[in-house]
Order: sequence, then structure tokens, then C-alpha cells
Amino acid sequence: MGSSDLTRFPHGFLWGAATAAHQVEGNNTNSDWWAWEHSEPRRTELKRRGEDPALFLSGAATDHWNRYEADFDLLKDLNLNAYRFSVEWARVEPEEGRFDEAVLAHYRAMLEALRQRQIKPIVTLHHQTHPRWFSERYGWHHRKSPDLFARYAATVAGTLGDLIPWWITINEPIMILLRHGPTESHNPVRVVKSLRHMVEAHRQAYAAIHGAHQSRESHRPSVSVANVVQDWRMPRQLRPLRKLVRELDHYWLFDRLMAHLDYIGFNYYQSYRFSLKGMHQIGNGITTDMGWQVYPEGLAHIATELNRQYAKPLLVTENGIADAADTRRAFFIIEHLRALKRAMSRGANVLGYCYWSLLDNFEWEHGFAPRFGLVEVDYATQERRVRDSARIYAEIAKHNALPPEVESSI
Repeated sequence: MGSSDLTRFPHGFLWGAATAAHQVEGNNTNSDWWAWEHSEPRRTELKRRGEDPALFLSGAATDHWNRYEADFDLLKDLNLNAYRFSVEWARVEPEEGRFDEAVLAHYRAMLEALRQRQIKPIVTLHHQTHPRWFSERYGWHHRKSPDLFARYAATVAGTLGDLIPWWITINEPIMILLRHGPTESHNPVRVVKSLRHMVEAHRQAYAAIHGAHQSRESHRPSVSVANVVQDWRMPRQLRPLRKLVRELDHYWLFDRLMAHLDYIGFNYYQSYRFSLKGMHQIGNGITTDMGWQVYPEGLAHIATELNRQYAKPLLVTENGIADAADTRRAFFIIEHLRALKRAMSRGANVLGYCYWSLLDNFEWEHGFAPRFGLVEVDYATQERRVRDSARIYAEIAKHNALPPEVESSI
């Protein structure tokens, strides 16, 4: 199979898929999200909207906690060489200061299973959820929060770090505070204080992860965050606002963490255009089941801009589409990879791409309705079915390129 430099990716490119613990593992009973899902205010809100509260409980999710071996076989069958997943803080430290050795052993078994399949783990320490004790007694606005998170990070790094080459400390720090859920905050002072503490928490976790590496003389870990980034387009007369908008969106976090990032991890889903009439999403005429506009060129803009601003390696830690009918996903993946390759041709050093998500899963406040998975999940039986779009992604990963036969099939 021939492919040009325009479609071929570098040797060692990370072809991945991503998940998050609470969304796939099931029965995350010690977390603040589990408590929120079952709370009376949440039930009342759903009933007021005419929704059945039972449809918005994570429950067993996709039972990935018990079915990870079979799910890893799916990863291997799809020719993927990387898997981004999260270690659940609420499982590892169910009570303040008590670390569950059986849970750590379980995550070690998962990491060993990935190594057996030659799949590189990209491990996230914090993906939206907290232990209930942390949320109830502290929260990110509390001055002790960075130390508490760093202690957890040091425990995971000391126990599992020899098997983890790629790390993400916190997923979407800003969205943890703004997304509808147990940590949502409308207090701007508390939000600013929380973000400052998250920055310090990352710095301390970064030091703990690298310190664990030095003590065992194993591979050098690469550590980052996963920051959600939008592409902002503006007419000429509004361009003086562009820097301010981007500072509020993603530069604020990256600027404060740059000395403690080995690479830049970022999630991309949407682009926006500002005009004199306001702000609206932009796209190529395709929308997702969530109502989001699809705009692949935004990924090229962001990767090019981040490379120009920071000159560090980049990793697309999430990019995906809710598409239950699976009629748009293959096009979505191919066009975003084309856009990414255009950024790479301009000099962006992109390490890899993680599609969101490997499996259909519990999509936070939206429940189980959105279908992001490469693999369809029947929630009644937990049966998995590989979607046709996943087969196309598998061909891309297999050949490390966008081959002509795949391109012409869309």
C-alpha cells in the first residue's frame, strides 16, 4: 500500500482510544458523582425536566472494571497501540489517608495486561470525579487540596509508575468546576482559588511522578494535563479580543504549567466564531447527536497555534463524536486526522491521537444516551459490537497512514 507524506504519520505515532473510570468501570460508589447522581436534588431536577432519574445513574456503566481483558483484546484487534484511561481516586483512597492495596493491585493487573498486548498506557490521575471525603471536607478551594492530591499521585506513582510511560494529572481542570455536577461552582472567587490550587496540585504531582522514577531508575515518564481547547475565530475588527479570549480558555492554564509539562495534552471538540452579533459554533454542515458542529480544521488551527506558542510535543488526548447511527464517525476521524497532518506539515510535533471513546459510556449529566464509542455497548447485556467506523480507524492505525482505499470509501 502506497501513501504520500501528506497522509503518512511518523514512526511510533500513538494510535489510541480513551475512557474515564467513572464512565466505564461501574459501581464507583465512593465518589462524589455517585453521591450526586443519587441525591434528592438531582432526582427532583430530572423529574422537573420530565426525565426518568433511573436513566441517569451510572450503575454498572460498561462493567469495564471486570471486563477490561476483553476490552483490551478489542484494542489490540483494532491495531491501537495506546490506551488512555484513568485511575479512580475514590477507589484508591476511599477514606482519607487509607489507600486500598487491592484496588492498586487491580490497576497493576490492567497495566500488565496492556503490556502483554504491547499497548502503551496513558494514565489520568483525575478525570472529573473525587472521593466523597475530599468533596465533603475540602474541595479544590481548600488550601490543603494540592497536598492531598499530591499524596495520592505519589502513592500511584510509587506503586504503578514502573508500568506507566505517559501521565495526565488532571483532565480539563476548568471544566471540573463549570460542568453541571457535584463540583459546579457559580462563585467566581472560589473558582479562581480552585484553579490556582489545581495548578499547584499538578506541580506537586509532577514532582512526585518524576521523583518515583528517579528512585527506581526506570523509564523517564512524560507528564502533562489534558486541557480542553476551543478554536476561536474572529473578524478583523474583534481581533484585539482574541488574546483575551484564548487566555481565558487555555493559555491561562498552559502558561502557568509550562515549566511542569513534558508535553501538551489537549482535548478538542468544538470551534466558535465571534461576530458583532455574538458568538456561535462553526462547522462544516455536520452536527453530532449532541448538537455540536463538526469543524476538523479547528484541530489544525489549535495544533499549529500551540506549537507556535510553546514549541513542545503535542498529544490529542480526546477528540470524538456522538453518533449512534455510526454514519458520520469515519468521516469525522479521517477529516480530523487530515487536519492534524496539515498542522504537522507546518512543524507541529504531534505524538499521537486518542479518539473519544473506546466504548459507549456514561456521559456525565447526559446519562447513557450519547454514543461516542468505537465499540457499541448493549447496556442491558454488556455485549460489545465493533462499529464499522472503528474498522476504518483500525486500518489507519495498521498502516500508520490515511490510505487511498480508506479515503475513497467515504
